[in-house]
Amino acid sequence: MRTIDAILRPGADAFEPHPQADVPAGERPAAVAEPVSVEEVQAVVRHAARAGLRIAVHTTGRGVRQTGRLADTLLVRTGALGGARLDAPARIVRAGGGSVWADVTRVAAPAGLAPIAIPTPTVGVAGTVLAGGVGWLSRRHGLTSESLRAVELVTADGRLVRADHERERDLFWALRGGGGGLGVVTAVELAVVDPGPIHGGTLRWPAARARDVLHAWREWTLEVPREVTSMARLAGGGDEAATLVEAVLLADAPAADALLAPLRALDPAGDGVRPLAPADLDALHADVLGGRPVHYDHLLLHDLPAEALDVFLDVAGPQAGFPMLDVELRHLGGALDDRGRRSGALGSLDAGYLLVVAAAPERADVARDLVEELSPWAAGHIFLSFVAPDTPDAEVSPADTRRRLWAVRALHDPEDRFVAPLGHLTGVADPPADRGPLG
Repeated sequence: MRTIDAILRPGADAFEPHPQADVPAGERPAAVAEPVSVEEVQAVVRHAARAGLRIAVHTTGRGVRQTGRLADTLLVRTGALGGARLDAPARIVRAGGGSVWADVTRVAAPAGLAPIAIPTPTVGVAGTVLAGGVGWLSRRHGLTSESLRAVELVTADGRLVRADHERERDLFWALRGGGGGLGVVTAVELAVVDPGPIHGGTLRWPAARARDVLHAWREWTLEVPREVTSMARLAGGGDEAATLVEAVLLADAPAADALLAPLRALDPAGDGVRPLAPADLDALHADVLGGRPVHYDHLLLHDLPAEALDVFLDVAGPQAGFPMLDVELRHLGGALDDRGRRSGALGSLDAGYLLVVAAAPERADVARDLVEELSPWAAGHIFLSFVAPDTPDAEVSPADTRRRLWAVRALHDPEDRFVAPLGHLTGVADPPADRGPLG
């Protein structure tokens, strides 16, 4: 193992935040560590304790947004703990703590299997499962975090701990959608599924068709089975805007054609829906943002009546000149609303739709206006994958969930060593007075 001096680098020299990471200007960690083994992770955690530094963790560049404040921290980048391997008979993929979803797909797809992953393959696996995660298979198979079968992580005292359904069960519960901040994840084990026949792709219309297309899509989502996952997008912004519907249908060709008929009746200018293999799911979601700076916002919507969609279009659509870079309405429901007896800290999403907004930083006010205008239809809570650090605790999770998370943290990180994105799990805000025992 290398010495600590060989692992650490000064934060001011080594840290360059991703342009979409939303890090306060000029803020840098005290040091950056890029460990290449579990033993090095343990050494880094113990060094931080001796140096009086808190620890922040992330795998991919955008993940800094969910890391929390970086001042007086040792930032641990786990990208060197990558790689994945498949246990085909068990349908389990073991992935390193720094792996991204493309790594999981790469080993699962040749066996005809697919992870319950998010649409962006370059995002870190660990960060996704800690926050929940919604992807193309989620209306049929549930949250990404519920595919988690085991986690290995280094806790605040430098121990390597394995948490699963049988061991460290309260810690395992917290790691499935609780938001992170409980250690450095060094490996995860994920269930992958046989999706059966898949059809999917993008239907495209001119930007001016946004109103009739989105209203037709809304009505369509009220009828489709849970084997259909889709999102409607106003992508590109301004003169480059387009109206898109991206969809994945776990169905054979005749069934997929029948399900898509109402949307195809709108005469799309482009129809890219085709038979897909599991590997093709990674390339389905078009990235219109690239590496440019972006202001994100989001809102979980209980439902999406026609009135709400009209408000959405008035702020973000043709009438407003398509002022944002990318605005998505993702259809939820199905298995995402199923609560199992062995669910994690998130467990399910009690919401019908998810609004995701990406605006140029100078148009952040428009993004905030859209979220505010749609707030009458809000589900009353937020989704950790898109949350901002200043989100009020009560909007993050119910009080009983926060109490249980606090109890888990008090056991595994009593000195509040790890930085988490939100006050519901860290010392950023006062804990509930009645934290109560585990369970």
